[in-house]
Amino acid sequence: MTCAKKLKTAVDCEEERHWILPVLAQHITTNTIELDTVYAGAIEDKKVTSRLLKELCIAYPLKLHQHLKRIRNSGTGKNVRLEVLLCCERDLPCPEERIRSQMHATLEANNVSTEGLGNVYLAKVPRSSPLTRAQYREAIAYWPTQFHEDKQLELLLDGRYFGSADRTKIENHMRTAISRARNSTGEARVGAVFVDPLSDTVVCSSCDLRDAEHPFHHAPNVCVDLVARSQGGGAYEYNGVSANPDSSDSPCFVRELRRCSPEAEVPRAPDERTPGTRELEGHKGRTATVDKGLARNSAGLPYLCTGYDLYTTREPCVMCAMALLHSRIRRVFYGCSVPGGALGSYYNIHVQPELNHHFEVFRGILQEECKKLQWDTV
Repeated sequence: MTCAKKLKTAVDCEEERHWILPVLAQHITTNTIELDTVYAGAIEDKKVTSRLLKELCIAYPLKLHQHLKRIRNSGTGKNVRLEVLLCCERDLPCPEERIRSQMHATLEANNVSTEGLGNVYLAKVPRSSPLTRAQYREAIAYWPTQFHEDKQLELLLDGRYFGSADRTKIENHMRTAISRARNSTGEARVGAVFVDPLSDTVVCSSCDLRDAEHPFHHAPNVCVDLVARSQGGGAYEYNGVSANPDSSDSPCFVRELRRCSPEAEVPRAPDERTPGTRELEGHKGRTATVDKGLARNSAGLPYLCTGYDLYTTREPCVMCAMALLHSRIRRVFYGCSVPGGALGSYYNIHVQPELNHHFEVFRGILQEECKKLQWDTV
């Protein structure tokens, strides 16, 4: 028994080491249900149920609560009875002490016959449709509600979204970022790696290069600029840029990929799509459909980092997060969180509805190894 218990603990620890945690919007991760107040009533004669539903749907259609079921079973065994959701409290405001005396008359005045309808009372119901199974369990404790499970979201929440092969790839790319971080010449030991998931190749990598002259050269920012360089652009020049991805003594690496000219020929992605493939909103006239994570503009060229994944040892700051957003990054994987971080710790920039691009974020990859980098002296 003890051996089995020890074996189970070892397996659990191994699984925990491989956890890749999604950073989702708060309204998805919370299990707290926002509630509204409604009028409900007991149906004393089940024969009037159909007629009552029809009249209520005409008089009070519940436009804001279409996720709720209008009828519920209350009680158990021989004491089971039907209860009906009548209308929202704000539709017929009535002092609580007068509900019994006034509600029947009010319903009759609105062409809803109260024959067979018993006591009317106030009830709490979920304000919106649940997004997760945990929210659904919380919601039905108040009133029956419809729920359409998002299987991909549930896989994300319970840690089963990535298989073992995917986890191995993700950890290997993070180890590349950790290795690059050890070459940092700036204020912190941070490494960043951009990967094209279509071919699983490293596009560029960099460490922190901040100094008095270039205070904005955070590792993710440098990578965005290196991608621009690989496409014929870029704003800065860097010392020691290597063309060898395995070079361990250079601060950054960039692969010469594409040049931003109409004549450039870029191999088209295969027709099949990967999990998470979705249509992206066009940006200033560019069509932006995602094929295997790689979006292209009207000239057949990618827009900066469209379709790429970032692996960075530390959670990006606000400046880097906005640079990633504007360059159309696909996914971000980071090792350890930091106070004031922009992708989960303090802000959730990647899921702000007001912004015109959103991307997926995952944290906790090789977290302990990434934390140790922060204590190393540059």
